[in-house]
Amino acid sequence: VSRDWSSDVCSSDLSTPVQVGTLTTWSQVAAGSSNGTAAMGLGIKTDGTLWAWGNGAAGSHGTGNTTNKSTPVQVGTLTTWSQVTLANSGGVANQFTSFGVTTDGKLYAWGYNASGQVGNGSTANVSTPVQVGTLTTWAKVYASGRTPTTVAAIKTDGTLWMWGSNYQGRTGTNVAYATTAAYSSPVQTVAGGNNWKFLHLHDNGGSNAIYFYDIDNTFLNMGLFPILSIMITAVVLFSRNSVCIFKLIILVWFFIFSLAFFNQMRLFKVDSAIHNH
Repeated sequence: VSRDWSSDVCSSDLSTPVQVGTLTTWSQVAAGSSNGTAAMGLGIKTDGTLWAWGNGAAGSHGTGNTTNKSTPVQVGTLTTWSQVTLANSGGVANQFTSFGVTTDGKLYAWGYNASGQVGNGSTANVSTPVQVGTLTTWAKVYASGRTPTTVAAIKTDGTLWMWGSNYQGRTGTNVAYATTAAYSSPVQTVAGGNNWKFLHLHDNGGSNAIYFYDIDNTFLNMGLFPILSIMITAVVLFSRNSVCIFKLIILVWFFIFSLAFFNQMRLFKVDSAIHNH
């Protein structure tokens, strides 16, 4: 049994993994399905090229057309792709939006664009990758998988930016949906500072809430680990009761690290214009 990724109809599901082609040079892959009736995939090879396959109804392959592909086809000629992701349109069948970041810090998007999620100031579908703005400071991009689509991206300076649908205040800009339904270009979220390292966008079922996680490694960058190591070494060398004191220092070190870590690991929920920090 197999799923026909080039079709808008699923023939059946796979019960065991099946290799896509015979190449052994893939480094990253992103995949998704839309209403269980269509699917598509994106993949980056070790040479930095980007490939797409599956459903292409909204131009989400980035190859300049809306033709479905049953085998991977190269997207453009760039050899600098470092990360890709995609979002399905949820309530709109067979529509996908693709996103990618290159090694030189550029951000690209293409495909379905009803909520402005391509980030080019328009809501028209795009069938080839277009750069989101002119900045070269993008590090990672993430997208929600429900209708309407919301996109989040982290810059190299650790700030968080969002665009696309603002349904239930999900862009975290503290602007109500009734005031601004969508953003067609990136806006900085109020969700907190410049310490963003990674995100996980989680759609909370029918409520369309989105959760964000970030970790601030300020504690790791403060140089406390070398200082504590020197302290422990000194105590072991010069203390008569070094074993007990060593254990005490370890406990203190663990307490400080735990306190700092849990203080800096934060959970954000953007839902109904509510922002919990």
